[in-house]
Amino acid sequence: MVNYLYICGKFTKMGEVNSYIFQLREDFMKGQLSENAIASLPQQQFETWMQEAVKAKVNEVQAFNLATVSKDHKPSSRIVYLREFAENELYFYTNYQSHKAIDITSNANVCATFFWPELERQIRIEGIAVFASKEKSDAYFNARPKESKLGAWSSPQSRVIASRDTLDAFVTETHEKFNDDEI
Repeated sequence: MVNYLYICGKFTKMGEVNSYIFQLREDFMKGQLSENAIASLPQQQFETWMQEAVKAKVNEVQAFNLATVSKDHKPSSRIVYLREFAENELYFYTNYQSHKAIDITSNANVCATFFWPELERQIRIEGIAVFASKEKSDAYFNARPKESKLGAWSSPQSRVIASRDTLDAFVTETHEKFNDDEI
């Protein structure tokens, strides 16, 4: 017997779209997964698969879904970019005031899922998130383009703002604050 799980939420009636997605089927026959062909260490396998995805020109190869859980036990997920990886370490960067950083501060358990439909592959990684060193964070921030830095300084992460004009005013204020100085 097959059990089905559904998520109860607020959706609008979708009619034909629901009928269409209900009928979609994929065979997932592009590759094989065999224990004989897997690296003995997960990080080596990740690197191999990442290299294959880059070679295959997977769209947004660095994008992954990061799932966190709040102190109130509420899950949250969003797409972030992998910026570096090493043995047992995946690096992504975020504003320390963001929803994800606040979640991680109270519950460091996270899950990362890479989905590469072009290869019919997904990779799921569970672990503990820790803050990178100040030096590493600063080096990443300093390597960003100026407009990206201004946006990061200006955006009140994960908070409601009154309007787009409010955000534009924050950016203008930040631009004037730093003028031509290093951000």
